Amino acid sequence: MVHATSDAARQHRLQELSQFLRSRRAKLSPGELGLDLSRRRRTPGLRREEVAVLAGVGTSWYTWLEQGRDINVSTEVVQAISRALRLSPAEEAYFFRLTGLNHPSQPATAPAVQEKSYLDQIVTQWFPQPALAVDPFFNILAANDAVPEVLGFPAGGNVLVTFFTDRSCRDRYRDSDHLAQVTVSHFRADMAHYFGDPRLERLTSHLCALSPEFTRLWESHNVLDVDQHRAKVVRHRKATELTFHVHTWNLAANDNVKLILHTPTDQATRESLYRLFPEQPVQAEGGDAPES
Repeated sequence: MVHATSDAARQHRLQELSQFLRSRRAKLSPGELGLDLSRRRRTPGLRREEVAVLAGVGTSWYTWLEQGRDINVSTEVVQAISRALRLSPAEEAYFFRLTGLNHPSQPATAPAVQEKSYLDQIVTQWFPQPALAVDPFFNILAANDAVPEVLGFPAGGNVLVTFFTDRSCRDRYRDSDHLAQVTVSHFRADMAHYFGDPRLERLTSHLCALSPEFTRLWESHNVLDVDQHRAKVVRHRKATELTFHVHTWNLAANDNVKLILHTPTDQATRESLYRLFPEQPVQAEGGDAPES
């Protein structure tokens, strides 16, 4: 991966680390962890010294870490703090990335360059089922004709910007509020290496200026791993509801690029696609997924 490495970028990443640890600490209930509740608490959640004790590290050291100071951390300490804060697997992986360490179960991969012609070929072959490739910032690198017609995302646009600012796109999706939450949580998880990158700063500033909803979700610091296989229901003006299985793949040739493929879950959706795109045959069970 190509990541921001300047001093300014490192400071942005440490600032995000500070805010993330504070937000996770505030979510924990001292009573559930068997801690003393006799002392009055001015703020919700655990105290820093309590996290330090649970993790087996010094209070001063943990305080420095949470303040975003540039200190050395080890894999073992990150894992201990993750256990103390009851982090989910996705949150722990995000924590590792913010510290600049590789998660033990997720070794680093070599960078590579993905040719656009190759991406265009993949998504075109998937038509009339929607298929698109996006970069880490959700810019659309390639998309077939079903993407704007069915999903509402213009070719060459940005998925996040369109979803949070274009009502006609947003209204297509059933449970769009939940979709917004998980999408921003997936996005934040992917951005751990990019804090301080001008592209991320421009995108999030732009979205926060346009969408209070995105601002609220982004500032929650929630993170989730992307579900490689999930369901999506889309309403279309010329069809009944279209239901898809959505498959997300990190391309082996370049893990900075995600390939997002949609396959119909039922015959009604297949027939609707045939009516929308009568010039193209609809595969009975969807195309074969590429190697991840």
